Amino acid sequence: MLATNAVFRLATTWLFREYSPGVVTRALLFLPATGYVVGRAIAERLLTAPQLMLALVLGTLAGGGVIASLWLPMDLDWRLRRRS
Repeated sequence: MLATNAVFRLATTWLFREYSPGVVTRALLFLPATGYVVGRAIAERLLTAPQLMLALVLGTLAGGGVIASLWLPMDLDWRLRRRS
């Protein structure tokens, strides 16, 4: 999920030729951290190949879902507030 966010930030920075907040942090921390964790999981055989693939797919879908939520209409109805 962290790597998905980093790739999204890098892609939008490149695509729009405009700085995306957090792109440096994500590129310098999230991508290497994800690579490290996945590398350790493989090296120490903490997950089977199908489990690792499932974790990568679910993490990517979760990260993509968060990004996709940016395009949801935000015209919320606030009728459920407490009455004074």
